[in-house]
Amino acid sequence: MDDTLKDTLTGALRRDSVKKNVAAIHVSGKLSLLQRKLSNVLLLNAYDTLTSQQSHRIDARTLCVMIGYNSNDMDTLKASLRGLAETVAEWDMLDDRGRQEWGVSALLSYARLRGGVCEYAYSPALA
Repeated sequence: MDDTLKDTLTGALRRDSVKKNVAAIHVSGKLSLLQRKLSNVLLLNAYDTLTSQQSHRIDARTLCVMIGYNSNDMDTLKASLRGLAETVAEWDMLDDRGRQEWGVSALLSYARLRGGVCEYAYSPALA
């Protein structure tokens, strides 16, 4: 990440990486490169408060810069957010007691662009 951009970021967005349990979670369908980047940045932004906050917010311009989206065409960004809300994540793993746990959820429970801010949420089960 460009150091000048990183200097303007706050909180979880300053992280270099986020750990995801990719072996346990499978995503239906195929995500575009833009959707994968978007999903990763949204998770990075929400990471520290995933279980303590129901929704998360990020400046839309910051989001676009972080995913490398250099366009004023918000329809493409909206379509990518819609795609994340329509994409199903499924997990099948052991819980903290060693019992089998299966679940399914949309990658995002909702997303909203308003006033230059992207607000979004994960289902409690996925968070």
